[in-house]
Amino acid sequence: MEYKNPLQLIDNLVGQANEYLTNQMVISRPAVNVSETEDSYCVQLAAPGLKKDDFEIDLSEGNLTISANRGHETTASTGKKYTRREYSFSQFKRTFSLPSHVNTDKVAAKYEDGILEIILPFIKQETQSEIRKVKID
Repeated sequence: MEYKNPLQLIDNLVGQANEYLTNQMVISRPAVNVSETEDSYCVQLAAPGLKKDDFEIDLSEGNLTISANRGHETTASTGKKYTRREYSFSQFKRTFSLPSHVNTDKVAAKYEDGILEIILPFIKQETQSEIRKVKID
């Protein structure tokens, strides 16, 4: 590739470095959607290309922590020599504070089609069926 202007070369290098760093940041912090129903929260984390065994989900001290660690592929391990590589697999860790009304004993998770889904059910509040009068002394 021939450059008539030396600044064009620098601009190209900076652009490639910026593109690489931007792609790395996106991979290291997967996107998350959180929705709410009548009886639970649903956390969906986009992590295509991983296996369910790559994930670890921890509940501790009112926090939900989702992490994954998958080693980098090397030319030796895959036999591939990349001419362009825009994504790679690495590690990430996301932590979310949980409200007190989440039943941490009944949390469930599944991984399907590149989406990790975690269901956080609410603690069922017992409702009193009859009205009770309180005597004032």
